[in-house]
Amino acid sequence: MSLVDVTKLQAEVEQYMQEYDKKVAEKEEEAKEEEEPDEDGWVTVTRKGRRPGLARTEAVSIRVAEKEKKKRAQKELLAFYAFQNRNSKKEFLAELHRKFEEDKQKIAIMRAQRKFRPY
Repeated sequence: MSLVDVTKLQAEVEQYMQEYDKKVAEKEEEAKEEEEPDEDGWVTVTRKGRRPGLARTEAVSIRVAEKEKKKRAQKELLAFYAFQNRNSKKEFLAELHRKFEEDKQKIAIMRAQRKFRPY
């Protein structure tokens, strides 16, 4: 004992599916028409979604997981406290200053030997 007649329900479902198939076919046809050049030879370029999806393969999912793991590890290794950021910046600037002084000394030596000609 069912509340709905099975044959009527089946007919409605089939009708709905046929209409849906027609709509899908029309969309595909429109997409094909857009790809073809018009009488002047121009092709209409349209945007297809926000971002293309990645292929759902095991290799891709492994690669994505590795990237996330590496990113997470990098984030954890970075300075957590503000003073650590300041210290690392000071160290970087000190290293830069040291290299600059070394280069200045090299240029002074080259000038003394008359081998430095910037122009």
